Amino acid sequence: MSGRKKGNVMTINGYTAFLLLLTVHGSIQKSTPESSTYRAAVVDMVATENRRFPQKAIDDNVRQMERFVKHAANQNVDIIVFPEGGLNSLRFPDRLDFHRYSTVIPSPHENFTPCTNISIPAVSDALKDISCIAARHKIYVVVDVIEKEVCTGCDCASDGLFIYITNVVFDREGKIIARARKSHQYNEYVWFNVTRPPRELSTFETDFGVTFGTFVCYDIFFEDPALNLTRQLNITDIVFSHGWFAELPFAAPAQFQSGWAYKEDVNLLASGYNRAWRGYGGSGIYGGRQGIITAVQPFRMEEKILIADVPKKNKKVTTTPFPKLTKREDGFTRHKRLEKRDYENFGMQTLSLVGYSTKIIANDGYIEDTLTSNRIKCEFALNFSNPDPPTTYRFVAYDGTRPADNHFLGVRTCVIVQCSDETLDSCGHFWDTPATFVSIVVTATTNENKRTLLMPSTLGTDLLPLDHWSYTENNENGTIRASISLKKPTQNIITFGIWGRNFEDDSFPKSAGSRISNRLLFLPFILLSFKYLFDELSHN
Repeated sequence: MSGRKKGNVMTINGYTAFLLLLTVHGSIQKSTPESSTYRAAVVDMVATENRRFPQKAIDDNVRQMERFVKHAANQNVDIIVFPEGGLNSLRFPDRLDFHRYSTVIPSPHENFTPCTNISIPAVSDALKDISCIAARHKIYVVVDVIEKEVCTGCDCASDGLFIYITNVVFDREGKIIARARKSHQYNEYVWFNVTRPPRELSTFETDFGVTFGTFVCYDIFFEDPALNLTRQLNITDIVFSHGWFAELPFAAPAQFQSGWAYKEDVNLLASGYNRAWRGYGGSGIYGGRQGIITAVQPFRMEEKILIADVPKKNKKVTTTPFPKLTKREDGFTRHKRLEKRDYENFGMQTLSLVGYSTKIIANDGYIEDTLTSNRIKCEFALNFSNPDPPTTYRFVAYDGTRPADNHFLGVRTCVIVQCSDETLDSCGHFWDTPATFVSIVVTATTNENKRTLLMPSTLGTDLLPLDHWSYTENNENGTIRASISLKKPTQNIITFGIWGRNFEDDSFPKSAGSRISNRLLFLPFILLSFKYLFDELSHN
């Protein structure tokens, strides 16, 4: 794999900003259809939260966005992406108050420019302001907002509104050119609706010759809309807003997002909502099989804007072959270690591996082993030195379901994971360790049911993906065989292997997330409200 394309980072702390240049960009012009790259920015944003006075939070966040957009425009950025909750925050008001703090979003087919068109009074002042900011700085802006839509009938809530989490995209003139409503919810069904299938896939064209798809956070775990964009519409570039908490050992933000982008071979512009003490944050620009362009995993509440030139991808007709080696240059290593790690103030979560097939790696030296779980066979070969008790490593195999909020996800995985001691409950908790893997080969073999997604999954103790590995995958005679190999001695590994989804095994309650009834599910709302209050008191 080719070396990492370098970018730059701006960190904002209060009203003081400094720019760390990792490269000098040659061009001073906006990108054109003939350009081989376009310039993108993603913001790891500490949005203002204020559940008592939500409008104050919205106003503060608009001002933050304008500062970021102005900086990006001065760097000749073509498109900037803000996170899920970037405008309204992820501290939601009471459901019955949403009508005051949400906005109507006109359909992109209406060619509506909120900055100059006042014909729809229900368009919020914040949406108008962001439209004007995009127009003033001549930049594409992607922002996540709470959208309201008037409704009637049995699916409608008692306030007469559907409420959505929605990405809205403005062009350089401030016109709305895309609207993507979040399709899958995680602990959000108390407040929000989702559209029912068949859903319209959200795409937009740009004046620099790239067509983007867009979706929000948890949607990346599913076929619709994520894989439908990349595989049905052959979209090669995705803008992705998320409020993602780190769940180890398989779903740290950069770990999952870079693996997904690699498998689909797309450019993924991922903007994260930063609340490090709750485990939220992590942003990056991922170049698919060309590698990570730039990424950050914050361990404290400090905003960053990542800016990079993104190589354009040719329109896909068939899947791009997997490269022989994914290798990132030393610049990426220097960049990712700029972030001081502060695990004590970082609220990561861990996934229980109870029910998984696991085995402790008991000895050093060269080891081969095989584990099976239902329809997956996992083969491991490694050369291991400098064991560091009580830290242990385990082989892990699993083909089954895992709980996720009020539903279950089909999962297939073959990995090696770090555990802080010999107990299964300690897996996902980790230390920096001198334990060294000289080489690793992990191979997964499973049945091809046309609804399986396998991808590389690697993670170091800085919660960013590892360097120097190769990945291959073959699909023949109804069998998928995927293999990942570590090509350089490496320490401080949390996860190394193959993680995947089996969409065929997903299970949802019949009415989950499809609507909010007239009862508005008050009991879970009250419970979640107490949880948020407890989180705030604990942090303060």
